[in-house]
Amino acid sequence: MAYEADVQRLSEHLAHLLTTPSSVDRQELEVVDAARIAVRQLCWRILRDVTFTPLGDTPTADLSSRTVATLQHVLRTEVHRLADTAGPGTGWIDYATTTDAGRSWREVHRHAVLTEHEWEMVYPQAHPHGTGAWPIITDVAAIAEAIAHLEQDAARDHPAAMDQAAALALAADQVRRLAPPGALDTDPAPLPSRSHQLLLRIRSAADLSGGTARLAYLLRTAHRLEPATVRAVARSQAQALLTIGRLIKTDTLYSPAQPQLRPLATSLARLSRLAERVRSSAPGDDRPRQQLQLLHDCWRFLDGPHEATQAERAAAYLAIHPALDIVHALHEVIHHHVSEGQWYQYLKGGRHPWRLTSDTTEPRIVEAAQRAVQQAEQLAHALPPTEQPAATVRAPRHVLAGPPATARPPADPRPAHLDATR
Repeated sequence: MAYEADVQRLSEHLAHLLTTPSSVDRQELEVVDAARIAVRQLCWRILRDVTFTPLGDTPTADLSSRTVATLQHVLRTEVHRLADTAGPGTGWIDYATTTDAGRSWREVHRHAVLTEHEWEMVYPQAHPHGTGAWPIITDVAAIAEAIAHLEQDAARDHPAAMDQAAALALAADQVRRLAPPGALDTDPAPLPSRSHQLLLRIRSAADLSGGTARLAYLLRTAHRLEPATVRAVARSQAQALLTIGRLIKTDTLYSPAQPQLRPLATSLARLSRLAERVRSSAPGDDRPRQQLQLLHDCWRFLDGPHEATQAERAAAYLAIHPALDIVHALHEVIHHHVSEGQWYQYLKGGRHPWRLTSDTTEPRIVEAAQRAVQQAEQLAHALPPTEQPAATVRAPRHVLAGPPATARPPADPRPAHLDATR
């Protein structure tokens, strides 16, 4: 996920706890402490990164900066624990829970950690500053105020923790009151993140479309690729298209596209064979091969003897469009490496059969890549439009302001045993 999606999910779990009050067992207080610490750490970290410069040049800018600094100080203060002793666990998976409230607190801990991970992936140059930082500052204040109110409910028998929670609620409320109204009207635009450069874990068929799109991105952004990588990608995508064709063959909704898949798969298979006649003298980026392996494992499962579900067939169909982008990415990679002289081609009948490519050479692999692109474009025109509802990302200040959360906490696509690795 991205930072915006994870911080929204964290806010939804906080809203769920606020609107469905229930108590935790005494042995679950360690979970509550871990969540409190993780949320405070997240809020402090974000405020530290966006408040390097003054918050504008208005008459209240100095007051605003001092108030935000007060909130940072309160967040940084050592937390008074509710549990008698701190347990050995350091991650959400280490804590056992028996109540609904305990499980919700564990999810708060989990998503605070995930959100901090995604925030670390945001390019530091993209952190907003000055008046532009107010939307994020207000979001942080909303989260801090929410955790403070939850702490007050959980810390009735801990006077020191109660006082600490009251101080946090007051500081967060003051920060929210000082925010310029005009800066908070819309939800934030996604911040550019380094996470796109990392591998995307494929947990189920639903991730095939995103994983294939990530592979195309990694191909385009690799500084150098070996022909062996091009060969592996082309061969794997050819097999994936055949698997898609088999899965949608009997489905009346998707079957019209099925006849167009095999010719493109054949072209990619030919492209893979021609890549054997090209060599590189320098190592290439390994990330595309690693992402390809993750995709390959999922496609191999779908190609197995089990009967695919409707959801799996739909997910396979949705992977066609990013698969076509893979074809374009392969063409771009091949053209670039050939014209820049980064590969060697095999020529018969010479004393030195391996010759360096250049912008004047035309290996057969270039023609094959162009042919595959043409077939991909034909298939794209034959496909019916796929309309996926745009994901609505809501800022924490809006989530925590209402409407009230439902009694059931939001579902998360990632199993709890998975860490924040992309």
